[in-house]
Amino acid sequence: MSSELKQIARQDLWIVDHPQRMPGGWRMDTRMSVLRLPDGALWLHSVVPIDDALAAQLDALGPVRHLVAPNLLHHLYLGPAQQRWPEAHTWAPPGLSDKRPELRIDHQLAGRAPPSWGGVIEEIAIDGAPGLAESIFFHRPTATLIVADLVFALRTAPNLRTALILWMVGALGGVRQSRLLRAMIRDRAAAAASIRALLALPFERLVPAHGEVIEADAHAQVSGALAWARTR
Repeated sequence: MSSELKQIARQDLWIVDHPQRMPGGWRMDTRMSVLRLPDGALWLHSVVPIDDALAAQLDALGPVRHLVAPNLLHHLYLGPAQQRWPEAHTWAPPGLSDKRPELRIDHQLAGRAPPSWGGVIEEIAIDGAPGLAESIFFHRPTATLIVADLVFALRTAPNLRTALILWMVGALGGVRQSRLLRAMIRDRAAAAASIRALLALPFERLVPAHGEVIEADAHAQVSGALAWARTR
């Protein structure tokens, strides 16, 4: 069964949700975000499994030209997407080519959006956590912040085992930053500076890879989840 492509803003923004089952019987459902750039090309963030039906829906929106692995964890389905759209450019963080040498990495994410993204996306690299190496993205036309693992927005869990795991890492109950991610930070001052730059962006919507899309009060909720960084 094909995953559903859902439009969440009138201006060129869609999502695809995927139920990701983890070893041990718990789930960490994930999400792909799709942006259509001013030239009509599609930009795919955190690729999920894409079957023929979903690929046809995407191709109907425009040519897929950018595949973005936002950090060192969100890359599981990148290879099949590269095979399906061999002319698409792959963007990935430092270190992914070592972790997944079989993947073709065309460009390294460096904290600054390239001209080929049409001037509508701003990228900020979250410094100080090289084991994650996440970049976040701000889509100006829709005032949307797109993140992978920097924060979650999990108000509920699909089963008891998942709820227990998420509760233990502090990631359940709304927009939260998990304790596991904070433990990955090696330079708190550098990470805090990146987060302050993120919070300076005028976003109104949050699209996380894990959890609910936050349509109201998104900036305040993200700011609350990252409060530790505002005072460093």
